[in-house]
Amino acid sequence: MSEQSLKQGDMMRESIRYFIIQYTKVHGYSPSFREIGDGVELSSSSSVCAHMKRMRDEGMIDYIDGVPRTITVPGYGFRKLLEGESHG
Repeated sequence: MSEQSLKQGDMMRESIRYFIIQYTKVHGYSPSFREIGDGVELSSSSSVCAHMKRMRDEGMIDYIDGVPRTITVPGYGFRKLLEGESHG
């Protein structure tokens, strides 16, 4: 695997992590894998699953297999934003 491919994978995982954080701030619960794919423009559910598994293995996120909306990001505690609050 080329260095560029590895860097692109790392960038995609950072995009996924950012999407999870922002989605959870807005909605008060984590996104589904499908919503993650839509949010970061990955059309393949198997690609989303592969990135998510690697992210969990590397400690970037955690989730319970087979249980929807259980994604957590170590170091983050979330609460749903109130209308008008910034999510930046």
